[in-house]
Amino acid sequence: MKFNYYDTLVNLVLGYTLLFLIIIIGELDYKDDLAVAYIACGFVMGYFVNAISSMLEPVYFWTFGGKPSANILKINEAKGYSGIARVPFYETQKAINLLKEECAEVDEDKWFGIAVRTIGRNKDSRVPTFNEQYAFSRVMLTFAIISTIILAVKFYCHWQLYVIALPIIFVAWYRCKMRGYYYAREVLCEYINIRKN
Repeated sequence: MKFNYYDTLVNLVLGYTLLFLIIIIGELDYKDDLAVAYIACGFVMGYFVNAISSMLEPVYFWTFGGKPSANILKINEAKGYSGIARVPFYETQKAINLLKEECAEVDEDKWFGIAVRTIGRNKDSRVPTFNEQYAFSRVMLTFAIISTIILAVKFYCHWQLYVIALPIIFVAWYRCKMRGYYYAREVLCEYINIRKN
């Protein structure tokens, strides 16, 4: 198995941070001679935080107002394009027209799947980077929520926890939403470029 920066950041760093948080909250003794065991436990915890973030994705999509990959293929009639304020996609109609040539049925999920499959052949694609950034943002959001729950177990009466934690969760949520739209837009832009050539 080959480690990349995503595995290191998500599984190891976040998992170890979560383990360290549990040690502090539980008032457990940290033993230097168990450092390797702590790192292994941290990696496993990070792996499960990553898994939980994937399981919570439908909930996140619901809070976003739908899947970014589906929403970006729905034109806002008032604006004439799709996306959100910070991540507009002006070539929506062009993408829809090209996708309709491959699948006449109006189904944004199928269309997006066709676009992803088409660009998968491109070796120089930036899409995997955008996908990793979205996945990392999703895991950071899940980590912020789990950390807040762990801290709330001990400090539930302290209003300062909520004053600090809730804005952090909101920023992580907003960043995750934006990264989802950046990823979806990049997929469709690359799809249009491939179909043009």
